[in-house]
Amino acid sequence: MEKVRLRNISISYSRISLVDVAKKLRLDLTNPVADAESIVSKAIRDGAIDATIDHANRWMVSKETVRALRFPPNSHEEKESAEKRRERQQQEQELAKHIAEEDDDDF
Repeated sequence: MEKVRLRNISISYSRISLVDVAKKLRLDLTNPVADAESIVSKAIRDGAIDATIDHANRWMVSKETVRALRFPPNSHEEKESAEKRRERQQQEQELAKHIAEEDDDDF
């Protein structure tokens, strides 16, 4: 549950204090900031979040971007086979060569 909350925090904030992370994670321990720092460090090591800790200022600095709105290019279409890709690239090269030859004829 903490990893899910921490992941949401890292996506929502580019920088957030460890005090606020502790509050958002609802840590009720004797030293919630140190515990938040420990939890964030472990999540970074485990690859659960893409962030760093600014120890001097006691912040979590996120490298995350909101990925929910990102889609791979042409994800709604079938993936192009290797053979079709070669054919398309060959056609593009032939067209580029033809255009270059026409440009040379103009001069």
